[in-house]
Amino acid sequence: MTGPVYLGRIQISWCPECNIPILERDRCTCGREVEEIGLTPPADAYPATEGSIEVLRKTLDDAYGPGTGKGLLPEDKAILLNVIPSRDRALEVVVDGRVVGRNFYDPAKATWIFKPTLEGGARIFRLSDGKRIRVDPGAVRAILKGGSLLAPGILEDDRSIEAGDEVLLETREGEFFAVGSARMDGSRMIERNRGIACKVRVSELGVSTHILPGGQTWRDAVEANEGVLLQRESEAIDFIRETAAERDIPRAVAFSGGKDSLCILLLARKALDDFHIIFVDTGIEFPETVSYTREIIEKLGMSDRLIVRSVGDRFWEAMEMFGPPSRDARWCCKVCKLGPTASVIQQELGGSALTFVGQRRYESEQRKARGRVSRNPWVPGQVNASPIRDWTALHVWLYLMREDVELNPLYGRGYSRIGCYVCPASDMAEFDLLHETHPELAARHDRELEKHRERSGRTDSWIELGLWRWRDPPGWVEEPADGGHDFRLDTPEFAVEEREGGLAVRFQVTGDRERALNLLNSIGEIEPGEGQHRTLSSARIRVILNEDGELTLGPSRDRKGLVRTAREVASCLVKASHCVSCGTCVAVCPINAIEIVDGKSWIGEMCTHCGKCIGLCPLLTWGVDMGEISADIFQSERGGESG
Repeated sequence: MTGPVYLGRIQISWCPECNIPILERDRCTCGREVEEIGLTPPADAYPATEGSIEVLRKTLDDAYGPGTGKGLLPEDKAILLNVIPSRDRALEVVVDGRVVGRNFYDPAKATWIFKPTLEGGARIFRLSDGKRIRVDPGAVRAILKGGSLLAPGILEDDRSIEAGDEVLLETREGEFFAVGSARMDGSRMIERNRGIACKVRVSELGVSTHILPGGQTWRDAVEANEGVLLQRESEAIDFIRETAAERDIPRAVAFSGGKDSLCILLLARKALDDFHIIFVDTGIEFPETVSYTREIIEKLGMSDRLIVRSVGDRFWEAMEMFGPPSRDARWCCKVCKLGPTASVIQQELGGSALTFVGQRRYESEQRKARGRVSRNPWVPGQVNASPIRDWTALHVWLYLMREDVELNPLYGRGYSRIGCYVCPASDMAEFDLLHETHPELAARHDRELEKHRERSGRTDSWIELGLWRWRDPPGWVEEPADGGHDFRLDTPEFAVEEREGGLAVRFQVTGDRERALNLLNSIGEIEPGEGQHRTLSSARIRVILNEDGELTLGPSRDRKGLVRTAREVASCLVKASHCVSCGTCVAVCPINAIEIVDGKSWIGEMCTHCGKCIGLCPLLTWGVDMGEISADIFQSERGGESG
């Protein structure tokens, strides 16, 4: 669990007169001075959708009784949600400009726990008699000083309370004054004469609520923020035009089916007359997203600009080798998204493109660190530009409401982000939601995870707690052996030998020998040699190939050079056997000498042996560890002098 993350200034306040959120201003259009909400940074709050409110209401009703959810979260008010740092999904809930509570997801129990603030507790106290504890006046004084509620200090309690429940504390006079978490069941609180019955989170005598009149709609919020939205739109359009004017290359919008990319699409349509729309169907997209993409672009009259690249089952095939993608090894993005995008730019747009993307600084520290114009080494030839980099999620939502454009239906079902449904960046709350909304998709993912769990020897918690989402387990994992994973391909078999003139390294080419020899062109030209041998002449270290499929490097006393060449040779052998046809090497080749043949890369006769196609490859980044080669060569006791 981490603390607040500051990714930019907090831009959201609240008008107590209009009872709506206000962006970037000290006063509302009604003339009333706005108030701070007290959002936890980065404060990237967004409107609560129907699906999200349904989950919240059910959580409240289950905890405090029927009707509590609708009472706390009425239909006629603008309700904001704000993602806060936590072990899993956690949301601040804002009503009437006040944080009324925080909803936490517990992966171990597959359930939500609503923890009210004093404001929220006071409101729930008025709505329900459930989960109450009446406290002795003597204990009240101790609690107000920061103490816990001990069992002897309880006069009366709700016998349905279970350890771990969120409870409301009241005085003898029936006045609410504190919220906390029960440490024992209600039936035991009265019976026991010692021990902590409740860990009090916050307390205050004379708590007053700030309930404002309802009747607001999000259209009211759009109208009150019209000026800010127009300013943001104008600045973004100017940025798009100026950035495009500086580069005489094709323009494109990267469309994912989510709100941010939709916002970029609308802005680009107003700023430019000519641009392409790139949508990569990764094979792990929600079916609604694929359908929505075609439908919305058709409604906007831009179907002729759409370029769709589908990769089929590439993710599942690659998962056989890599294991599940993780937050610290996101091979899936390179294989299923960036590689295909690079291929589109290479094959459809002439090798270069200025691509407008919906990345925002409030999404993550990584995106904050990127400039407004940037490059990604995995997509050679692409320049990324972020017109809405400094917008919050609320800016985007209100802008789309202003434009009266249809959003992806998944938002209404409770999803807060639209992307691949197996993304390791997702919380377990989202994966459990997937089981409810798309059981057939979840089932396939579960089967693959179980296969890799058995392969790794992990316990059931590896799947239940989502520990597969890290290769290096997070700090909160109690048993490190149950967390993380390290699925790697075997390094090609090799042997290090002492020969006259230094060390030599021998590899045995197995599998598709023809493709392996072809890929060796990336590091040197294969020339005929004496007898049955051929020589990789332009390699740094001499490489001899014989007809039996054996490659010999060296001999050489230059250990550093030998290591480098051995790793390059091993890389070619790995790619020959396990290429996932992501297309990254196709896009990175400066002379278009590589193509995908029969599902794997193939080097043509134009190759200049520059080796650039070796560096950017998901297989070599996450699939195989070349450290064994380096260790064996450098640790050899009879290798001569180091290079």
